Amino acid sequence: MTPLIFGEGATCTIGTDNDIAGAIEVMGGKHQNCPVSKIVIDQERNIISTPAYMLAGSISEAASGINKLVDEVLQRA
Repeated sequence: MTPLIFGEGATCTIGTDNDIAGAIEVMGGKHQNCPVSKIVIDQERNIISTPAYMLAGSISEAASGINKLVDEVLQRA
């Protein structure tokens, strides 16, 4: 999970699952609710996440968030 890898306070998303979001918080991370088509950026740690497969009802729906994530990564390269 993100806080175990990037340290306490790391912000990420898995979508809107309260149980998993709670686990992220217990590990010291910060979870941000996010729809499948959006991304969450932790500017301090340069972490970009999207709920993609956690919420998507189809591959094209997952692709909407994934494509935004990839575009953001490429802008930072």
